[in-house]
Amino acid sequence: MSSTSGFLLLILSSPSGAGKTTLTRMLLEQCPELRFSVSHTTRAPRNGEVDGRDYHFVDRARFVELVGQEAFLEGHVTAFARLGGVPARIRYDNARALVARVLRGRDRAETERFTALRSHYGFDSFFCIPGEEGAHEKGGIEGEVGRQRRRFFVPVPRVKSLAELNRRLEAADRADLARHIGARRKTVGAMGVGAAEMRSYGRAAMCRPGRAPASAAATARSDEWR
Repeated sequence: MSSTSGFLLLILSSPSGAGKTTLTRMLLEQCPELRFSVSHTTRAPRNGEVDGRDYHFVDRARFVELVGQEAFLEGHVTAFARLGGVPARIRYDNARALVARVLRGRDRAETERFTALRSHYGFDSFFCIPGEEGAHEKGGIEGEVGRQRRRFFVPVPRVKSLAELNRRLEAADRADLARHIGARRKTVGAMGVGAAEMRSYGRAAMCRPGRAPASAAATARSDEWR
């Protein structure tokens, strides 16, 4: 059981065949204010089960893709909390987690869950042109991603949970912001936008933080993190 932001989440967990489905139906009948969250599974439908009602039945490739999309969306929520606000516009590559189809120019058909997240927080999306033509629009992000991958994930961290991995990465990020480049007096973090500047900038170019919508996340899970 979990409660956050005014919502109550009930999780029924047991071995297969223990009666979760029966208990869930009883709860829904007796408590009409409850809503059933349809999760995803890679197993085949059983007799009487309907896709989209009981489960979203997907293959393993799609399931793995949904796990990545969930991490992508959750990363937005974490970043907004860390920034203390929501940027009015965010620049994106054309990742499958947010782009369902590339249209003409910068127009995109966005994925349903990314649209839900963006609509909830009220920010605009700006998409880079695909291929070499739009490579310069990303700034140094590709090189920075590679640097952080080598710095934080080599050797591959071994952790007991995703929460532990996130704590390690947050500590590593703070340490990275505290480093100096060459003989420069300011730290990497100090050379960026300071907290006071961010608050001032935020009044003009950042939206008020919102609350993550339940519909923005896919219910897809993995039990092992190494």
